Amino acid sequence: MEMKKIKYTGIGVLLLALLMIFPMVSAVAGSTLITPINDGNYTGTIFVNVTTDVANAMNITCLYNTSDGLALAAFTVVENTSVGQTVFEGDVDVSAFTDGITYNISCSVFGDTTEEAVPASGITIDNTDPVVTLEVLLDDMTVSSGSVFDYKCTIADAIDSGTTNVFTVINPLSVATSLSIGSSDFLNFVDTDEAGSYVFSCEATDYTGNSATSTATVVIDELGRSTITQTADSDSNNGLWIILIALAVLAYLYYNRK
Repeated sequence: MEMKKIKYTGIGVLLLALLMIFPMVSAVAGSTLITPINDGNYTGTIFVNVTTDVANAMNITCLYNTSDGLALAAFTVVENTSVGQTVFEGDVDVSAFTDGITYNISCSVFGDTTEEAVPASGITIDNTDPVVTLEVLLDDMTVSSGSVFDYKCTIADAIDSGTTNVFTVINPLSVATSLSIGSSDFLNFVDTDEAGSYVFSCEATDYTGNSATSTATVVIDELGRSTITQTADSDSNNGLWIILIALAVLAYLYYNRK
């Protein structure tokens, strides 16, 4: 009986010890570069986040390169701000970095020991806006009702091929119509019965949030609408006949004068 008691007591002590040790072990993850991430695109700034288990960590020092070699150029240094600090964070201005080049970043933690986090690779800087080319042949003109607007819009981005594109025309009633993007030929917009401004807007936004917009405006005037209405009116046709008859009488008198 006494042996069983000792046995179970020993097992209990062992379990208690494991429960105390396990959280400590699970919390130990070395030093980890959380951000930036592999193969990410960034613009303006890069947020650096490193977690570590190094005792009395004083700072992290991050370096970068533009190839697969050893990172040598200074990227950022984040100093300790509190006792027992395990998370080091900072923003790095990358607006002067070369767009489209692949960067690699590695960070080391310095404290009672020195520990290096797993580097991040394939980081691309993208501070370049997309290029939007909008063509509307009657741009900045006032035309009559029923006119056909020839238009096209193309979008290019030297770094990001997956831009989000929106191309619409908003009529005078504030109704938007989606238009096709990327046509090599001019397309026709024919719904031009309402008088007022027709605003064409073509916009592109890339992965990092860089964007560009191009707009064009064509105006349908009330005079154009009323002119078209009058030409179809029967009174206008009667007036035309009167003019033609008068001209015929004048011609007869001219050629039959003595």
